[in-house]
Amino acid sequence: MKEVVLAFLLLLSLSFCAPVTEVEIPFSGYPYAPVIGDVDEDDFPEIVVGYGQGSSSEAGLMVLRKYADNSIDTVFHWRVPIGECYTPYLGDVDNDGHPEIAVQFWRGFGPDSIIVFNHDFSILWRAEVSTGLTTSMPVGGCAITAGDIDGNGTIEVLAATARESYIRIFDGATGTFIRNIGGDTYGKPYGGITLFDLDEDGKLEVLSCWTNVPSGGPTAVTCFHAYNGVEFWTVNQGFSYGVANIDLDPFPDVVIGVYTGGWIYQKQYTFDGGFISDICSFDGHVYFPHFGLPVIAQFDLSTPEPEFVFAWNHIVGGINQLTACFSFDGREIWRHTESGGEYNSISGADLNCDLIPEIATYNFNGNFYILDGVDGSIWGTFSGVGTNSGQVNNFIPIVDVDLDFHSEFVYNGRGTSTPGMIRIVGDDAEWNPTRPVWNENGFYYTSVEDDLGLDDRSYTNWKDENVFRCQRIMPCGL
Repeated sequence: MKEVVLAFLLLLSLSFCAPVTEVEIPFSGYPYAPVIGDVDEDDFPEIVVGYGQGSSSEAGLMVLRKYADNSIDTVFHWRVPIGECYTPYLGDVDNDGHPEIAVQFWRGFGPDSIIVFNHDFSILWRAEVSTGLTTSMPVGGCAITAGDIDGNGTIEVLAATARESYIRIFDGATGTFIRNIGGDTYGKPYGGITLFDLDEDGKLEVLSCWTNVPSGGPTAVTCFHAYNGVEFWTVNQGFSYGVANIDLDPFPDVVIGVYTGGWIYQKQYTFDGGFISDICSFDGHVYFPHFGLPVIAQFDLSTPEPEFVFAWNHIVGGINQLTACFSFDGREIWRHTESGGEYNSISGADLNCDLIPEIATYNFNGNFYILDGVDGSIWGTFSGVGTNSGQVNNFIPIVDVDLDFHSEFVYNGRGTSTPGMIRIVGDDAEWNPTRPVWNENGFYYTSVEDDLGLDDRSYTNWKDENVFRCQRIMPCGL
C-alpha cells in the first residue's frame, strides 16, 4: 500500500512543474529577506523590504504591492541617506488591533537602531539596539520577533544584532527598554530568533543561534527564559534549531544542527535541553553558521511522525552542498546535492495538494531550487540573483502574494544591472494557494494571526499544525 501511495504522489507531482519568474523588482541597495502581510489593512498583502549597501548607498524600507497582472505599486518608502535597513518584522506589537512594521537600521555610523511604524506608516517609536559599532561582524545578522513574554497581556519586541552580545527587549507599545538577554559569555546572536512556551508554563522562552562563542565552540544554540533573561539551556557547537513534537509524546522536541570533531550532526533534544539521540551525521565542516533553520513537517505520509529537511555545506566525499530529508529515526528519505554555492536558506509549503510540502532552497551563487517534497526532484531552477555572503538572516517566504489563488516564492538578492532586486517566482496554472502571511525568519504557521495580530497567537506549534518554517498543509479547495 505504501508503494501505491508513493507512486500516486510522484505521478501527481510530475504534473506540477512549470514555475516562471513573474516579476523582478529593482532596488538601489541590497535588499534583505522580505516579509509579507497586510500591513495597511486594505485586505491585500504587502511585501515589506529593508535594503542598503553600507556607507556606499541609500538605505531604507519599502512597502510594495504585487498584483495578479504582475504590476507593482509602491505603498510606502522610508529612506535613510546611507547605511543599512534589515529584514523587518510584521505584527501588532502595541496590541491596538492594527499591525505594525518593526525594522532595524544603521545610518553608516554609530549604533544599530529599531524603528516601529503604525499601519498608517506614522512612527510609533524608535530606540537603540546596540551601544556602539563593531565592524568585524556581518551586518545581516539582525532579527526581530515579538510576543507576550510574561503572560500579562502586553506584547514585547525582541531585537538581536550580531554587532552586540545580547538580545534586547522593548515594550511593544512604547519602546521602553526592558532588559538585555545574553552577554559576553554567549557570543553574538545571529539569524532568526523564535519565541516558544517550551515548558508550557504560560511564560515564554526565546531560542537563538549564537556565533563567536568564547568557550565551548565557535557556535551555540541557547534557550533563555525571555520573561526574566535566565538561561534555560545551551547546546555548545549548535548552529541551527527547529521545534516540533517529533515522537508524538505530550512534549515538544528540539532538533539542533551541531558541528563537532570534524563531523556535522543533527541531534534531538528534549524541550529542556536534554540530549535524546544523534539522528544523522556527515563528514564535513562549518566555517560560519549562515545556514537556515530546518523545515519540519510530514514528508512521509505512511508514518504519523513528522520528518525534517535541512541544508548543509562543506560535506566531504563528493557531496559538498547538501539538502536532505530525514526521519527522526535516522532514515534518509531523499537528498539533493550541489558542487558549490553554499546554501543559506530553506523553507516549505505544499504547492500541489499532495499534503507534502515542497522545499525552496537558495545558495550564495544565486541558484534557487524548488524541490519536490516527495523525492527531492527539481521542479525549477532559477539563477542570476545571489545573496551577500554576510547575510545570516536569510529566508524565502512562500505565500499567495497577489491573491490569485496560487502561491509565489518571494526572495532577495543582488541584481545584474542594479545593486539588488526582489524576485517573485510562481506557477499561476497549477500551484496551490497558501496563506498570504510570512512575517519573520523563525516562522511557524501559528506564530502570527491572519491579520498580523499577536494577542491570540500560539507559542506551542507542536499542539497546532506541528510544522516549523513551513506553511500549513491544507487539502485542495480549503
